[in-house]
Amino acid sequence: MSDTAVSVFAADRISADLAGAWLRAHPATTLLPQEKAQDASVLLYLTARSKDDPMRLLRRSSGVTGICEIPKVLVAPHISDHCLLEAVGHGVVSFLNYSSTSLVEVTEALVEAARGGSRLSGALTRALTDEIREQRRDTDVIARRSGLEPREIEVLRMLAEGDDVGEIAARLRYSESTVKAVIHAVVKRLGLRNRIEAVAYGARIGAY
Repeated sequence: MSDTAVSVFAADRISADLAGAWLRAHPATTLLPQEKAQDASVLLYLTARSKDDPMRLLRRSSGVTGICEIPKVLVAPHISDHCLLEAVGHGVVSFLNYSSTSLVEVTEALVEAARGGSRLSGALTRALTDEIREQRRDTDVIARRSGLEPREIEVLRMLAEGDDVGEIAARLRYSESTVKAVIHAVVKRLGLRNRIEAVAYGARIGAY
C-alpha cells in the first residue's frame, strides 16, 4: 500500500509542527511542504484554538495553485452549520472535532479521504443537506423568474461580493475558463456590455 501524501495548513505554528512531526513519522503518510501541496493526495486543515476561524484558514489557502480539487480534512474545535456548506465548497470531505479526536483518528480520516471517503457527523450531514436544499430552492425560484441558470446566478453573486475569477473558480471548484465562459454567456444572452452590467442586472432581479 502506497503512502498517503499530506500537506498541512494550520492556524498556528505549534499545531503545524505537532501535526507535521506525527505525519512524518507515521508509516501510512508522507508529509509534503505547503509549496508542494499540489502534489498531495489529501490536505489537512488544523485550528486548535477556539479563537481561530477555520473558514479564514480555508479561504486564505484557496488561491494556492492546483489544490482546489484535492480533498481536505478539517480539524477544528467547532464549525457552525452556516459555515459548513462553504467548507464543503472548498473541498472539505471530513470534519473532526479537535478536542475529542486523536492523531490516530486524524490519520485514518486522511487516508480515507485520499481514497474517496468522508467523515461528517449525522447532525452536520443533516444540516448540510437542509442548507443545500434551501439554497437550491431559492436559486431555482430566481432562475425561473430571471431566465438565468442557477450556476450563472451563483457566479454573479460572487462577482457582486467582490470575488475575482480565480476566487470564484476555487469556491465553485470550476476551472477559470469555465467561470469566464459563464460570465460571457450571460453578457451575450442579455445583450449587456460587460460583467459589471451583468452584476447590476443580477442585483435588479433580486439574485443577491
